[in-house]
Amino acid sequence: MIGEAIIILHDDGLKGTRIVAVNMTVATPFGDVSVFRQTMRMERGTKVVVPISIPIGTKVPEGEYYFDLTVCVKTEEVNVGHEVYIYTE
Repeated sequence: MIGEAIIILHDDGLKGTRIVAVNMTVATPFGDVSVFRQTMRMERGTKVVVPISIPIGTKVPEGEYYFDLTVCVKTEEVNVGHEVYIYTE
């Protein structure tokens, strides 16, 4: 599965960079599992495109899976969820 997340950091008028943490998890019967994690520094008022590639193994059971993308800057957090259905051949 291949995609991208576009992160735009608001320009609050202050100088310097902010540390931005990106984490993607997938919900499983055993709990949430992190499948992608990245930390970066961003200038305020800039945009970053984060490519995300998640290999899907041949033994993954067919069904619906819920992915959650979380972006954190200090104490602020934004979550975006995406539900996919995986078919097996």
